[in-house]
Amino acid sequence: MNDLRRTFEENNEKKKQMNSENAKIYSQMVEYIRSNASDEVEGEKHISKIADRIIEAEESGHSAAELFGDDPQKYCQELINDDFPKRTSSEKIKFYIMIPWVALTWVFLLLALTSFLSDWTGGPSDIKNISLATLIIIGLGSILLVESLLRFLDKLGDGKVSVKGFNAKTIGIYLVIVVVILYVGFYLRTVLPVFTLTPLTSLILFIIGVLGQKFIFLRKK
Repeated sequence: MNDLRRTFEENNEKKKQMNSENAKIYSQMVEYIRSNASDEVEGEKHISKIADRIIEAEESGHSAAELFGDDPQKYCQELINDDFPKRTSSEKIKFYIMIPWVALTWVFLLLALTSFLSDWTGGPSDIKNISLATLIIIGLGSILLVESLLRFLDKLGDGKVSVKGFNAKTIGIYLVIVVVILYVGFYLRTVLPVFTLTPLTSLILFIIGVLGQKFIFLRKK
């Protein structure tokens, strides 16, 4: 029997030592942590500590409500948040630069491949053209896409993924942002320059992008 399973069963056994009111609050906290913790092992450790605190308090004549107040889920959320240190401002800036960097890196690879194929088959030469406005749209769109995924998807233990509740207002805001980006992009296409990139140039830009990912964004501290 692995450690996670053993801890899981021990936590369930601890519940049986509690009175009905404390067990009810404990169950709510357990359900919240198991549904929201990104790491099952850490989640069960938190649950074990909570159970020990409740049992100890109960033996001293105190209740779980006295320990955790009117909002025990808030206490659980703070535990979960403490598992992951908050990113600094510089880390956030680096993260939001990395997103379009990665997106544009693979765009240049796609452009290189299609350009090579066009030269080989005698296809149209305008396939090598790309406007600065298109690059801007791709960059902003990639940030929006990643942000939306981070908000709507909650990673759980064992690599499982669950979809959070969809908020109509949030979806509406994202749709408006998409429309604005597209509108601005189409306008910029009329005023910003268009570049013609040879297959080799596109490939070099792709290589630079990959090296940048490795040595700038994915560099270990």
